[in-house]
Amino acid sequence: MGLDSVPLLDSREPEDMKEWVGLMELWLEAKEVDDAKQVLKVQAGLREPDLVAWYCLEKPTYQAVTFANWAEELIAYVTPTNYLDDLLDDLHTRKQSSTQDVDTYICDLRSDNNHLDSANRLKDNQLCTIICSGVKEDLHACLCLDPTLCATATFKDLASGLAKLKEVLNLDNERIKAATSHHYKREQKRTQTTTTAVQTCTSHSNTCGSTPAASTIPYPSKLTELECKLADLMQTANFATAEEAKKVARKDTEWDTHGQPQPAHKSAVVKVKVEACTHSSKTKATKGISKTLEAPCHTLQQL
Repeated sequence: MGLDSVPLLDSREPEDMKEWVGLMELWLEAKEVDDAKQVLKVQAGLREPDLVAWYCLEKPTYQAVTFANWAEELIAYVTPTNYLDDLLDDLHTRKQSSTQDVDTYICDLRSDNNHLDSANRLKDNQLCTIICSGVKEDLHACLCLDPTLCATATFKDLASGLAKLKEVLNLDNERIKAATSHHYKREQKRTQTTTTAVQTCTSHSNTCGSTPAASTIPYPSKLTELECKLADLMQTANFATAEEAKKVARKDTEWDTHGQPQPAHKSAVVKVKVEACTHSSKTKATKGISKTLEAPCHTLQQL
C-alpha cells in the first residue's frame, strides 16, 4: 500500500481502547473482537479521524480482506520500526511499581507479551522468571520461602500462588499495624502519666521550698517597754525561734521552781547584724546594735 493512498499520520497520541474496538466493530463488522483488542494497543498511534479517512479511502480494497490481514497491514504501517524490540526489552526488565497491585502487574505483563509476534513472544516459564524477580520486596521475600512456588513454570499456578501470598502478607501487615498502634497508645499513656507525676513533684517542691513572707510577731497585751524592744530586736534580726534570740542575746537568766525569771546579775552586749533594704537602692548593709539588756528574759520564753 503506497503512501499516496494513505493520509499522513502526524499524531501518535494513544486513544481509548473501548472507542477503538467499538469503531472497528462497526466499520468491519468484525467477529474477531478479541484479536482487535490485542492489536489496538500496538497501533494506538492513529487518531480516529485518520483511521476513518484511511478506511473510507481504501474501503473497496479492504472490504473483502479478513480482519486479521487488515489489522496486520495496519500494524505494519503505524508501528515504529523498533517498537517490538523496545517492548521485548521492557518485558525482560519490568518491575512492579510501588503503587501497582500484583494482579495488575501480571495482567499488564501478559497483555504486552501477547502484542509481540509469535517469533519473539515469551513463553510461560520465561514470564514466571520475570515475575518472580520483578515483584515487590516484601512479596519477593515471602516467595523465596516457598521453593515450590518459585520453581513453578506455569503462569496460572504462579498467579494463583502470588494471590494467596498477597492475602497472607496483607493480613500480617494488618496485625503489625494493630500491634504497633496498641504499643504506641500504651507508650503515650505512660509518657503522659510520667509527665503529670513530674509536674506534680515539681509543683510540690516549689511550694515547699518557697520562703514564706515574714509575718509580724504579735506582742502580748501586757509587755513592758524593754520587753517590746527585745521582741522588736528578735524580729528585725530574723530569728526563727526565741531560742536563737536567747543564744544571741547571751543573757544569763535564773529561773525559780515556778518558772518565774529572777533578776539577772550580768549584762550582755548584743551585736546583731540587721539587713536593711531600702526602696531606692535595695542594697544590703550591716549595722551593729549594742544594747545593754538588764531586764528579765521571760518574754523570750513566751515567744
